[in-house]
Amino acid sequence: MNVSDFDFDLPNELIAHYPMPERTQSRVLVLKPVRSSKSPKAGSTLMLENDVKLLMKGRQDALFIIETPQALPVFELLDKYGHIPLPPYIERQDETLDASRYQTVYAQKPGAAAAPTAGLHFDDDLLNKLKEKGVKTAFVTLHVGAGTFQPVRVDNIHDHVMHSEWIDVNEATAKLINEARA
Repeated sequence: MNVSDFDFDLPNELIAHYPMPERTQSRVLVLKPVRSSKSPKAGSTLMLENDVKLLMKGRQDALFIIETPQALPVFELLDKYGHIPLPPYIERQDETLDASRYQTVYAQKPGAAAAPTAGLHFDDDLLNKLKEKGVKTAFVTLHVGAGTFQPVRVDNIHDHVMHSEWIDVNEATAKLINEARA
């Protein structure tokens, strides 16, 4: 199977540049990723607001290894200077509303490159309705990897190597899943 098998034209006017007012009105659409900008080279200085400088140390696959000033925690820097990573086909800058709308309502732990997309469609009301119908829910931590933003650079998709993701399933959740499967 080749990447070209998934080519199609998507008119700009059919792209939702803002999320739906209600999460449950949203739909999922998967598109072929568009190309990345140039990566900084090792030894480069990355400038943030307020003259905060980061040193680009190198790369590990698709991830950048950076040195922060005065050992500032990376999550502090991301909270203060970071932007919500919108898909490249959304042709606008991130806005304040994106911090909540491009995150699941049940997110608890920082660390993912993006939210797991299918979870964006659930709101508290829908989760409560499912619970009222007797649907049991359990939550896992999924840290979506940087590969979610990487283009496929091979013709045959079987040759594409995905970046790893980190998942945590606690014992109570694993027990509920196993009971449901049984």
